[in-house]
Amino acid sequence: MPKSSLRSKSRLDVLVKLFGDETFSTDGTVLLCKVCEKAVNEIHHESSPASKTLRKTYLKKVYGATINRIRDSIGDSRIWVSMDETTDLKGQFVVNTIVGRMDASEPTKPYLLSSEVVDRTNHATIAQAICNAMSLLWPNGVVHDRVILFVTDGAKYMKKAAGGLQIMFPKMVYITCVVHGVHRVCEEMRKLFPEVDSFVANAKKVFLKAPSRIQRFKEMAPDLALPPQPVVTRWGTWLDATCYYADHYERIEAVLQTFGDDEAVSISKCSDLLSSPRLKQQLIFLSSNYRTIQEAIRKLECTQQSMETTFGILDGIKACIQAAAGPKAVQIKEKLDMVIRKNEGHRILQVSYLLRGEGDLASLNNLTVADLTSFRYAPLTSVDVERSFSR
Repeated sequence: MPKSSLRSKSRLDVLVKLFGDETFSTDGTVLLCKVCEKAVNEIHHESSPASKTLRKTYLKKVYGATINRIRDSIGDSRIWVSMDETTDLKGQFVVNTIVGRMDASEPTKPYLLSSEVVDRTNHATIAQAICNAMSLLWPNGVVHDRVILFVTDGAKYMKKAAGGLQIMFPKMVYITCVVHGVHRVCEEMRKLFPEVDSFVANAKKVFLKAPSRIQRFKEMAPDLALPPQPVVTRWGTWLDATCYYADHYERIEAVLQTFGDDEAVSISKCSDLLSSPRLKQQLIFLSSNYRTIQEAIRKLECTQQSMETTFGILDGIKACIQAAAGPKAVQIKEKLDMVIRKNEGHRILQVSYLLRGEGDLASLNNLTVADLTSFRYAPLTSVDVERSFSR
């Protein structure tokens, strides 16, 4: 084979490796673009536009096309709205608004409609943000009776904003995120079992950025995953960790005992806790009574399921909590009852009963039959809007 052919084949192979098999393929003589399904005949050595050019020339066009696509998808359909706020790197308060079409025939698809910077987070700025978002969705006039569901977290200013907005949107049913409620019950567990909470926090520190300790762990327990690193603000991760330590208590203890107490404060604290019989007792209680909650939380995070399925999962969580016995279990039950009482979604319960063929229409007389039917796949969590901040 001529040297030029070898060089050409080698160059084509390099391009395939550089851009990946999913982009290019070659038979040694021709480079094929899998995306375009065409042969690549030449390479244009052109530079990418500057970021300033992209912002000035293309960003507005792309934004406008995206908003029009959302408007076309929503149309004059009934919608649900979900809002949340966060603080960005500059310390600014950012409010995101998610909307979706309410449809009895298929799961809803969420759209990020608005991301707005506000001066402060209170009921007034939240109410103004949702009004701005609805004006963006319906520029020719907001269709107030099409907004029939509003989902937020349990913050007081969100509840206060919803109370005022229900005057403007008369058919709007308001509910606070059900997963937030379950997470608050898990927070009560953390408070009631301080030894477990301290052990989980310090065991996390033992293996955090400690390659030599991780290596020791893998040598002594090669078939065991590294201890979880729960984040208390992430739903169910603390309970995940407690079940992990309950399942592998003796093996974790054996690994920790190979480290010297003088290596780190976290190791010393773990050693003290391991010598306390209360740690074992608390781990056994939590793992045996509340293990199913962590999986239930993961199921609740799915936004493509029917409202009946979501309430079925919640019923399972209630049954799990109510089945536990003991003084600490009573306190956890009381926390659950309080969370349920404070949730503003008592009307959504009536809707769920109607979808099952039960219930009473008296408290829902402002909603039509078509309105109630569209609740079949209504989201009961604010998962989508929280995820919008990290995408």
